[in-house]
Amino acid sequence: MPDTTRTDLTFPQLSYGTHQTEWDFQVLLYKGAAAARRDKALLLIKDGIYGEPQVARAELVTSLHHEISANLARGCSPHFVISKLNAIWRFIKWADLSDSEITGDSIKLSFIGWTEYLLERVHLHKNLSPQVAYCLARRVADIVARSIGFRGPNPASWLVRMTRLRNNSSRKVLGNQADKANLEETFEFGNFLADVCSGLTVEVVRGALPVTLPLRTGQTLLIAGLLKNLGTDPETFTGVKKQRLEVSRAPLNEGDSVVDDNRRTRLLTLRVEAELLIFIAQSAMNLAQAASLRRESYRWQSEGEDIVAYRVYKGRRGGEAVFRCFRAYREHWKNYLSWLDETGLSEASDKLFPFVSTRQIPPQHALPTFQAIRFSTGQLGLARFGPRSLRKARVNWLLRHSGSLALTADMAAHSRQTLLRHYEEPHHQRAAVEISRFHVRSDPNVESPGPGFCVASGQIPIATPGSAVDAPAPDCISPEGCLFCDHHRDVLSADYCWKLASHAHLKVLEVSLYKPDATGSVHPGVRVIERINLKLNEIAAGSEVQAHWVSDARDSVRAGRYHASWEGHIQLFEILG
Repeated sequence: MPDTTRTDLTFPQLSYGTHQTEWDFQVLLYKGAAAARRDKALLLIKDGIYGEPQVARAELVTSLHHEISANLARGCSPHFVISKLNAIWRFIKWADLSDSEITGDSIKLSFIGWTEYLLERVHLHKNLSPQVAYCLARRVADIVARSIGFRGPNPASWLVRMTRLRNNSSRKVLGNQADKANLEETFEFGNFLADVCSGLTVEVVRGALPVTLPLRTGQTLLIAGLLKNLGTDPETFTGVKKQRLEVSRAPLNEGDSVVDDNRRTRLLTLRVEAELLIFIAQSAMNLAQAASLRRESYRWQSEGEDIVAYRVYKGRRGGEAVFRCFRAYREHWKNYLSWLDETGLSEASDKLFPFVSTRQIPPQHALPTFQAIRFSTGQLGLARFGPRSLRKARVNWLLRHSGSLALTADMAAHSRQTLLRHYEEPHHQRAAVEISRFHVRSDPNVESPGPGFCVASGQIPIATPGSAVDAPAPDCISPEGCLFCDHHRDVLSADYCWKLASHAHLKVLEVSLYKPDATGSVHPGVRVIERINLKLNEIAAGSEVQAHWVSDARDSVRAGRYHASWEGHIQLFEILG
């Protein structure tokens, strides 16, 4: 067996920032080392804190390293690979603490034991959500299953099915008030982003510090940069201290660079973060794609209510479609590109959304953390929405307003299955409308809300000739309104007569609870009773058989046997009475 401690178990394919420690699987060969800080682990190993390497682990650790390297070679996102590395470190840390073996023969049992520990945290300690536990297990399972030789179509599922962990992710159904509150908070956040972008002009960024931005809500956003003791008045000091205070707050001279001034880094970062979130909300592009876009030339083409930006290649007019957005965003986009040029950010970086790093230089694949937005919204007490939340809000807004799944999926650049699985938030109002439409198409018997049937479904209700002024208005919603509509038709059956008689009895109970006002107005239920009795008398006059139907219906009601459509309502009124 080769000496694994001398084998390179790092990942040169990953880029690292100036203050980051590279991932090294040598750490996993030493029991307990996975629990140490990664920037200290190798030093502690050299000092002999964790003893000798575990030879029995060597083969499995090498296989795990090989699978992670294969992921990188296949072009997997560095963010996804790092999430797997973090999960593996947590798994090995638990295995060391619980004295579980980390070998090719025992890794399955150790993995199952770890998932039991995750379930304990979920259900007993309640310090881990079920979805996080499942995602951690899936990430580890994918690497572990491949490292021990499983080459099926879905290795992670094969291993996770051996455990009691299940993907029980459920989507919350929004009600009326929750949906309105969510939309209002989203619009407030969008207004805040727009105010930041319009307020942090080149003149403001280069001007005196601190910066106070007025917002359309009436609030003001204070951006201090690196200033401290903002309440200190320079006029209360003299000499060198006063001069330092004045210099720290003074605007930039004409030839000075904004990018090189550390005091204004937060101003630049806040504007770029706001622009990035607005761009994601407009284009529905995910964060990793949007953050990696380069500053290039674009041409625009109208497509209905939207416009599509095409990347322009040198030497030819044709180009690749980069993103789609609403028409109104084009002017905002142009203003932002001009701002990049005027501040000098375009020269400092070729990225479309460049971030200035003054102390720590992040790796190339690092994504924005939106710390400036977090701080500002916290200062104002506003709800904050991340890139994924904004994309979901856009998708659901389009879905509800267009009513077309295919159109929304096309605009969001997703398949229908992905949109339904990961983005759609079920809404009870929309569900009720869809259920009603389904029943209208599939079951014509429920087209009429009242007894009988309608001969003009979907048309405007018309009052029956000679209807009393105080009779219920015809509509396609209530049974009473249906009875007074000219489109309503009777059904010659015993069941229909029983239903009418039960309905009339319900109205008798309702009218009995009515206390008339001083004007002596007639309760609309009286007109309903008259209308039903008129219908029953006309049916009874038709033939001897029909008269028998009506007689049986009225006898059943008098005996307390009511039609199923009205039995529950009648029982409630009898309790109230």
